[in-house]
Amino acid sequence: MKASFLKRATRAFFRLPEWLRPAVFCAALVPWIVIVRAVCALPELLAGRGAPLELVAALGAAVGAGFLGGLVHGLSRPSLRRLGRAGDYLSGVAILYGYLGSLMLASPYVFESSAIPEDAQGAWIWLGMATVLGLVAGHAWFAGPNGLDRIRERRSAPRLEHLVEPGGTRTATVVSGWIRRAGFSELVEELSRALGGALPPGELARLEAAVAALDEEDDDGLEWRLPAPFAAELHVIPDDEIIGVDVLLEGELERSSEAVHALFRARTVDPLAA
Repeated sequence: MKASFLKRATRAFFRLPEWLRPAVFCAALVPWIVIVRAVCALPELLAGRGAPLELVAALGAAVGAGFLGGLVHGLSRPSLRRLGRAGDYLSGVAILYGYLGSLMLASPYVFESSAIPEDAQGAWIWLGMATVLGLVAGHAWFAGPNGLDRIRERRSAPRLEHLVEPGGTRTATVVSGWIRRAGFSELVEELSRALGGALPPGELARLEAAVAALDEEDDDGLEWRLPAPFAAELHVIPDDEIIGVDVLLEGELERSSEAVHALFRARTVDPLAA
């Protein structure tokens, strides 16, 4: 049950509009800062000397600060993304301005003391530190090879893996990816044509029925070998509105691996956002 809940919660989060996700994520994450203050204040509260409303105000300020900081990034990223590499660095600066700025404004409620600069010098120091940290964050989170956009692109791309049996006597190729459930039948039909023919009558209906009967909590999925002349083996894992499909190509079928890969490229989706 726990794994299912986490999976559904993750899927629900990624179905939010892209601009709203950072705000929701930070609104849920930042309040944990208040836990330290709550733990420290617990003895006073139990003794009747504390002020529960102060903790409520701290929690509300933390949630609001996190939401506002994330919203700055969510609204600015689409425009900055179009600027290429420069926009990646500017996105990092926008994130730090949004997050640190909102926390700074909420600091009188969230922390024991205010972090708002008291003079122009303090403001310039804060601005300089936020800018430098933002440029570093922009490189790490967006501009670099492991940036968030690159990770999303890799999740959305089909995989093609060449396998070699120990000794090098046999080889095989696996093409895999996540596709929308509505496009599964069409993929199988085009897969059969790419491998040199058409499915026999009733084969696709039997496969669809077997997939429909699978329990979405079954991580083992379904193994299905297409009849000759294809003899390609499918591994299918349904998950809500998407399906994970692996196609194992051996022997002569390996010559069609690029054609099969092209079929997947036209259909694969990000499994978290689909």
